[in-house]
Amino acid sequence: MQAEEIFLILIYVFIFSLLIRKLSFFQRFHLPISWIIVIFLIKSLTGILYGLLHLQLYDGGDTISYFNESKILLSALPEHVGQFLRLTLWYTVKPPPPDLASYESQMIYWNVMSSYFMVRMNALMNLVSFNHYFVNVTIYNFLTLTGMLYLFRWLHDYVVREKYILIFVLFLFPSVAFWSSGIHKDGLSIAALGLILFHFQQLLTKITWQRIAVFIFGCWLLLMVRNYLLLLLIPCLAGYALSAKFSQHKALSFIISFLAFYMLLLFGGEFFSTINLLTKMSQQQQEFLHIPYSENISFRLLDGTFISLIKAMPVGIKNCLMLPFLFTINSVYQLPFALDNLLLICLIVTTVFFYDSGKIQSATFIFCMLFSFSIFIFAGSIVPNLGALVRYKMPGILFLIVALISILDIGRIKRLLFHHF
Repeated sequence: MQAEEIFLILIYVFIFSLLIRKLSFFQRFHLPISWIIVIFLIKSLTGILYGLLHLQLYDGGDTISYFNESKILLSALPEHVGQFLRLTLWYTVKPPPPDLASYESQMIYWNVMSSYFMVRMNALMNLVSFNHYFVNVTIYNFLTLTGMLYLFRWLHDYVVREKYILIFVLFLFPSVAFWSSGIHKDGLSIAALGLILFHFQQLLTKITWQRIAVFIFGCWLLLMVRNYLLLLLIPCLAGYALSAKFSQHKALSFIISFLAFYMLLLFGGEFFSTINLLTKMSQQQQEFLHIPYSENISFRLLDGTFISLIKAMPVGIKNCLMLPFLFTINSVYQLPFALDNLLLICLIVTTVFFYDSGKIQSATFIFCMLFSFSIFIFAGSIVPNLGALVRYKMPGILFLIVALISILDIGRIKRLLFHHF
């Protein structure tokens, strides 16, 4: 980083910290303002580390590619403002319009919805960062912070009451902090989940246009960056809504929602050719297999049939929970993610011995567990590469951890510790 970029980072850190302190918006999250500022600083520093590591290990990877392509959009200014607006705010088609063909020929993400969304976002941030990647990191983390604070608020109000534990899981847990802080789709997807879950909960009590608008915006944002997460979220939200209406039959509400939704997705292709989840999962797996320089792991090949998916599911779940394994890692850069898995296994074992049976029936626990394992099944079944898997499974890890913590009998654990020490 050059001195100019460091200076701009400090300027924007100061501006955003001042906004956090002054805007009443940030007072609604049950956190001291000073804590939110510290969280923002940690996210920004982690995002900078994310960028530096990708520059060193992968010649920049996707995160730098998004930034580089965004400068192609910005090259339309100032002579062709209309073209810049169409490149940045309008939809893309292939082949492109003649006046945009020269831009499209320089890009690899044109017409790839989720990746080109990141290019657009970088282009807009470049307008105020003066084409500095690490300044964009600071802006990006301020924007995603708002959605993650909504996720914190929902989790704190309805899932995990222990504030310090929740702050650690959401903002400091290595894989969650790392993947959600770099300029990639993961931070936006977690922020979108925060917008969706908090405002969906609010809509269950009172419907207002403002809540509907933010909920729809969150769904649109998740569709843009991680459409499979939105797909997996739908039956979980449906079951959660039904469980609120039929509180005596929470588990049945989720079962009905899941059966109806996945019967349609898995077998709807027999009646509607556009609905064929099994085929799409098989195609996605093949795309991952063709990624060069990737470290493949054990997996079951999908062939577009339901039987192949059933066979792939146990291996996929095992990969999500166990890989990378601490004693088989071949790079120091895998160590934080291996430690994540070790902490997760320890939490699972602790929960088995110290769970509160009265909390297992809660709708939020069922929701978090089902959403988590939906992610594990989907990501674990189609992603045969370790590098991609540690990123794609991250939301599942997050929701599994909060689910397990929500049913822990923490009072019993404290009494046992105090008794021995």
